[in-house]
Amino acid sequence: MALYSDTIEAIHYSIYLTDISQTNKTIKGYTKVELVSKISNIKRIKLELASLTVDSVFVSGIKTNTFRHSGDYISIKPNSLINK
Repeated sequence: MALYSDTIEAIHYSIYLTDISQTNKTIKGYTKVELVSKISNIKRIKLELASLTVDSVFVSGIKTNTFRHSGDYISIKPNSLINK
């Protein structure tokens, strides 16, 4: 089985902060991540997100409910296989 770092590569991150509360000690925002596949037939994307909360995921601009966020990782199942 390939390591996650062997399957996809993040080539660009855009981070947008929408609300910073010093009172509540919270930051709200969203990130756009551009990924490219290193291999064919990827069924799931796994990303490491230390100490962050994820409330929604979009794949190619379409909201998806096929993701799991557990601990420091988010696992996203795209609508179709991702190919190189």
